[in-house]
Amino acid sequence: MFLGVEPGISLGGGTASYTRIAGSASTYRKITDGLVAAVRAEAGAFLGEDEVPADRKFFAGGGGSVRGYEYQSLSPRDTFGNPVGGDALFNASAELRWRKSARWGYVAFVDAGSAAASLDEAVGDMRAAFGVGVRYYPGFGPVRLDIATPIDRRDGEDPVQVYISIGQSF
Repeated sequence: MFLGVEPGISLGGGTASYTRIAGSASTYRKITDGLVAAVRAEAGAFLGEDEVPADRKFFAGGGGSVRGYEYQSLSPRDTFGNPVGGDALFNASAELRWRKSARWGYVAFVDAGSAAASLDEAVGDMRAAFGVGVRYYPGFGPVRLDIATPIDRRDGEDPVQVYISIGQSF
């Protein structure tokens, strides 16, 4: 479990203060010797009415949050279509991990999430994806390859996203 409270002040065209609160929790349940169920939820929001710097906003989409969608694509956008981040975030993931051998493992997963102007909007605007992955364990941690697709794909969204990374997704 993680809970972070980050007070901040932004100087420049005016003084703005804010408090960024973010938390996550995960749990793991051994089903058999090689099979583990893993679940994670994370949420974040700001306290205060002042303008929050762009680099402190919340973003969703991509390998670190909702696999199956492009990086930061589930975040609020400006008039040019660029992600600008939200004042709130909610993500949830569930994985079924099967360790076949000392070197190889497999995973099936479902991710859902969104960043928005408020926590209510983030929960209400959640998008979901599902996928499968392969894990190779070279001795220092898993190297992972995940392939995911949106559950309710919209026009302009890619049908498949591929992620290569080191370490478990959570």
